[in-house]
Amino acid sequence: MFTRKQNPEQKTWRGGERRQDAPRVAGWTSRYLVDDPDTDRPYVSDSDYTECFVRDLSTTGVGLHSSGGELAVGDRVLLDLRLGARHGASIRVTGEVRHAVADDNGVVTAGLELVEVGDLERALLLRLVRELEPAS
Repeated sequence: MFTRKQNPEQKTWRGGERRQDAPRVAGWTSRYLVDDPDTDRPYVSDSDYTECFVRDLSTTGVGLHSSGGELAVGDRVLLDLRLGARHGASIRVTGEVRHAVADDNGVVTAGLELVEVGDLERALLLRLVRELEPAS
């Protein structure tokens, strides 16, 4: 499994995000689960996940909107990332919330840095990102 170490020399991208590569426009739903280190989960059911909207994606991070749950900076998130709007297949990756802002309606906009991505998941993620339009 690939584990990403934080590199303090990375240049920041708009909004203070520390991405090595520019994000691409995504635009589909996925789901996530905040990983609580105090909870031992032998399995995860569908009802444990919270729906989200993936707004942008890169090989190192994900930007998302969520109206169903709270996200805070530092949270570790298990993301069941769909491989596009028209695909039912998904990959499971782990990210850490690097920034999160809630609006007046309770919708959270968050940026996740991907910190644990398996080799197969990394290859599928790279292919997916290459197919997306660059974010402006």
